[in-house]
Amino acid sequence: MLEPFVALAVAASGTLLFAHGGALVTADADGNCAHELPVRGDSPRWSPDGTKILHTRGTSGIYVVDADGTHGRAVVRDRSESVLQTAAWAP
Repeated sequence: MLEPFVALAVAASGTLLFAHGGALVTADADGNCAHELPVRGDSPRWSPDGTKILHTRGTSGIYVVDADGTHGRAVVRDRSESVLQTAAWAP
């Protein structure tokens, strides 16, 4: 049995994004073709245009990666729980 996933996000294209067991995973809108990205993280969120993913990594900060999980960089290194829980894309 699979563990439950946390923080489901849906891109404008319908692609699903979620954290599962510490991994970031994408899947087709129907849940098929799941693909584990080469990055660990929590609480993922798609950028408005679907080209980037914002995520947290434990309590080490907020990160942005390309939609395929590559080219990651830290954007906030604040470890406060309130900052990590409210991470979001600005309009």
